[in-house]
Amino acid sequence: MWYFTEIADWWEGKRKETDAILDRWVEDSGYSQGAMIIAATTKALTTFGAGFVDILRLGDGIRAGTLKGAGVDTLRFVAIFPFGKAAKTLKSVRGVKRAKVIIDIPGPHCFWVASAKALTQIILI
Repeated sequence: MWYFTEIADWWEGKRKETDAILDRWVEDSGYSQGAMIIAATTKALTTFGAGFVDILRLGDGIRAGTLKGAGVDTLRFVAIFPFGKAAKTLKSVRGVKRAKVIIDIPGPHCFWVASAKALTQIILI
């Protein structure tokens, strides 16, 4: 886990180095509009990428042993954990359990009626 921190540190170092090079390039160009547009676009892309690379630091906050560090790691975890898919899966599992109860209804009910009721319960829940 902390091996990935080294990768994130390397990325951050390269990003800062790139920012310094772009700043010098814009100054050397006499603040031309083209150079500023290219530099701003490049800086925006590297900053955007840094947000993804920060996920590689998952576990560093807890290792720091502070409440703030644990909070930061929680946010990193939330960024990568598919909560929507987990909730949908849980909802399906709950629906399947309810469908089983409907299918197992005793009495002279037709299998197709019970299946239709079960399917309706799964879809509407």
